[in-house]
Amino acid sequence: NVYRKSRELNTIILRVSNVYGAPINKNVDRWTLVPLSFCKQAFENRKITMTSDGYQTRDFVSIPDIVESIQLVINKKSKYNVFNVGKGESISIMKLANAVASAYKEKFNTDIKIEYGNAKTSDPHFTYDISRLKELGYSPKNTMEDEFIKTFEILSL
Repeated sequence: NVYRKSRELNTIILRVSNVYGAPINKNVDRWTLVPLSFCKQAFENRKITMTSDGYQTRDFVSIPDIVESIQLVINKKSKYNVFNVGKGESISIMKLANAVASAYKEKFNTDIKIEYGNAKTSDPHFTYDISRLKELGYSPKNTMEDEFIKTFEILSL
């Protein structure tokens, strides 16, 4: 920000939370992201194995919602130049795994097993303040289940 001000640059900074959404193709090298990892595990093994107890929470945001936020900050005037991009609410990793399992059942009409690890975590709970984006009209619309079904469709190709 200091550099931007000293050079009088007109910049916008988007700080994106934990991303989920269907990859462009199944060979994409992003399977380390927790939502995609859970989808791939479900698809390949009919189970999700978590390394923790699943109680840690994160703010997740879909790729289509990120695209909407980019369009808003480009097209609307704001007194701010730094925006947090998220959903503005946290869910537990356990709930994320259940959302993947629900989408899997909807897509393939089959239940999958979720195995919980016994590692306790001291990870803080994490939620983005998205009030600046909301002032521009941002409202996250995409559901995890819909995006996970799209991911399973790509994995099925």
